[in-house]
Amino acid sequence: MSSCRFLQTVNNFVSATQDLLCASNQNEGGEDLSISTVKGKMVNLTDIVGDLSKLKFLGLDTYGQNQNIYYLSPFYRKITSIADNMPTFNMAKNDFLLFEFTLDESWLSEYNLFVFSTYIYKHKGDTIFGSPDSSIFVQRSTRDSNNKIKICCASSKEIAEKYSKLGYLISKLPSDYMDTATTFNALIRFMSETNDTTTIDINKYITTSYNTDTTLNDTSKYYDSTEIIASYPQVDEPDLTQDAKNVITNYNKTITYVNSIFSKKYIGYVYYSNFADPPVSYAIDDAYKSMKLPIPLNINANNTCENYFLSDKLSIQSDSDDYIYILYLNQKSAGAAVTSTIQIYDIKSNAIKNGIIQTGPKLPTMNTSTYPISAQNTLPAQGMYGISMKDIYNENNETDTIVISERISYGLQNYNQLKYSSINSMKIYIGPKLTETQEKTLLNTYKIKVSYPPSTS
Repeated sequence: MSSCRFLQTVNNFVSATQDLLCASNQNEGGEDLSISTVKGKMVNLTDIVGDLSKLKFLGLDTYGQNQNIYYLSPFYRKITSIADNMPTFNMAKNDFLLFEFTLDESWLSEYNLFVFSTYIYKHKGDTIFGSPDSSIFVQRSTRDSNNKIKICCASSKEIAEKYSKLGYLISKLPSDYMDTATTFNALIRFMSETNDTTTIDINKYITTSYNTDTTLNDTSKYYDSTEIIASYPQVDEPDLTQDAKNVITNYNKTITYVNSIFSKKYIGYVYYSNFADPPVSYAIDDAYKSMKLPIPLNINANNTCENYFLSDKLSIQSDSDDYIYILYLNQKSAGAAVTSTIQIYDIKSNAIKNGIIQTGPKLPTMNTSTYPISAQNTLPAQGMYGISMKDIYNENNETDTIVISERISYGLQNYNQLKYSSINSMKIYIGPKLTETQEKTLLNTYKIKVSYPPSTS
């Protein structure tokens, strides 16, 4: 879809809603002529571009995206522009965004995820699409007594302090990047296992506005990138109970056994480290790390609450009898996070192949008393998934290159990401199909039942 056609589609979508975007001089505290306000609408990107597991309209590799996750972006008329078919906007130091979400009982009983993130989209011509501050993962404690969530995105400390007193969570924007060389974006992720979110009126639940305060002059009262990085929430290690230690010990024994079977072994690298040129040893998990690379990297709307591991690109041969096996932990059983998944992505179409491999319990709905922790963890503590190269090649289209992604979500200590070095991530093997004897050994000795998808070859 061209940018012009996309913008026309967005405008048609916004025009079809009630209360069109308009200028206003009202702010949260009432009339204030020093603040100009443009009211906005939230656009459900799925309404416009379809299945976001195939986000080639962005030139975007969404490795790590789950199915059933939908993305919202704010649109402010005469302010929002379209870059690579993504709604973006410039921001000056005295500009700020306001969001208010009202999650009624109907919403809370249907949805199991709500995450807010701001992004530096482009900087000096390079597509970054990386977060300049921590994502806001909505927990029970994040909502007020009326199930409302209010967020202010600002570079000004004066504005942040004012709205913090009004019950707003603050998403900090770096003043050292608030110039015409930088464009921004904001996304809301939300998820339902059962509900088709393209049919709901999302603006029933969300209001947003783009605001400018013309009175702020004290240049010392702005957040910069150094201060924002220093304020990142604590990154913990897994909660290693004795049960979790036993799970990890058994996993390491399983790795030793499986290593003895296969000659081709692969690992998952920390987020986008292996896609950097040259590769690096650390995760590229915020905008600043991307921009400091010799060649800045599009890190594709990362969510700072989560850990991601990505394999190298793996070639698929249509005439091969080999299988790909993925050995993994249930990261909840390992004391790491509340949920975890693995996906196989086709490089050409960016589609998830053979569905999601659910390796940990799913998130419960947001009205669950233990949210985000599921009351049940019925999946095995470790598992192994096998799929033939022919099946990968033949599904949907002729896939010849894949990437395997492991997504580990919401550490058990503070529902933030974990130290990458503390995580026992997936192991990948390529070779002949396991023999019956090998599968019996895995089951009887290591308590792993190897799973396979239905064959399509």
